[in-house]
Amino acid sequence: MVELPAILRMLQAAEHIGATAADVRRVLLRAIASFSERSGCCPSCDESIESYEQALRLYQEAVEEQRQHEASMTPESHPYVVSSSGKIHTCACRSQPGQRIIEHPGATLQEFTHGSRGHYYEVGVDSGARRLTTAEMATWLHRRKVVKRCKLCEPVLPGAYASEASDVESTARG
Repeated sequence: MVELPAILRMLQAAEHIGATAADVRRVLLRAIASFSERSGCCPSCDESIESYEQALRLYQEAVEEQRQHEASMTPESHPYVVSSSGKIHTCACRSQPGQRIIEHPGATLQEFTHGSRGHYYEVGVDSGARRLTTAEMATWLHRRKVVKRCKLCEPVLPGAYASEASDVESTARG
């Protein structure tokens, strides 16, 4: 705790050397930061240390899991992607359907704590899209009445659907 007479002396000294309010604020913030024994920043950062470490672990695990998942599905083995809206794409479509976005929790504890996340972190947003093999796509198509194909990648569909135009929503053959 700082006594009011000490604050008045500090302001008087700052005024004497021509320091601005911003200069005084910077000095005070540095002094406050030196009081934090754990984070070197502030009490909020002290409280966030464990949650930041957990967020970093979750991030690393999610990145590794996605890397392994993507390595197990090649364009040859899983050439199709069905988006959450039911539109069919090739796995190389430039619209990048199904790409999971993994957000980094923050480069520093301070970025994590004072950024928009606060103490909470979610790894990322799953798009709801699925990668399918040619056989899985044929089964998926057989159960659908309406087939929607991406106009960007124009995927060639297996079986009876291969001859249908890719730029028009079509009705599956019975």
